[in-house]
Amino acid sequence: MPSRRKLNPPPPPLQQQLKKSLSRARRVAVLGVGNDLRADDIAGSAIAQAIRKSKKRPLNLQAFVGYSAPENITGEVIKFLGKSKGRTAHIIIVDAADMGLKPGEAKLLEAEAIAGTSFSTHLLPLAILISYFRNQIDCGISVVGIQPKVTTFGKPPSKEILLSIRSVTSAIIASVVQ
Repeated sequence: MPSRRKLNPPPPPLQQQLKKSLSRARRVAVLGVGNDLRADDIAGSAIAQAIRKSKKRPLNLQAFVGYSAPENITGEVIKFLGKSKGRTAHIIIVDAADMGLKPGEAKLLEAEAIAGTSFSTHLLPLAILISYFRNQIDCGISVVGIQPKVTTFGKPPSKEILLSIRSVTSAIIASVVQ
């Protein structure tokens, strides 16, 4: 008689996970990270730019484009979050990350879980950036990793990443409670 293993259910869709993480957030800052010269590494920065341009963006959602040096705009992020401290303020860091998934697949990671994930090409490791935010402002922090297909210098983003940019942008905007 074959053994019956209990299969783990698939993780809930990104939007559902974000809604849960942001349920008490009254101000949400999205920090897009990535090198726009390295193909799919553009994902985080492109999502932040798309959120900025969106006509559906709630007023309590602000996006910041960090490119490959997100530490340069930490002051702007903290200023936006202002007095919304504790779990009423939340930062979502979005970046390409090699997680062994299908290209373009996005995954919500809690900030504490990023130690074993290989993030792309930025000057300061995300763990240090997260630690800095935690020391400066009491807020929730999540990371959305997007699996790149190619990060070769000078190449355009893959079609998988372009599709993911649209879907992750929509998921973030739809998850923020106004």
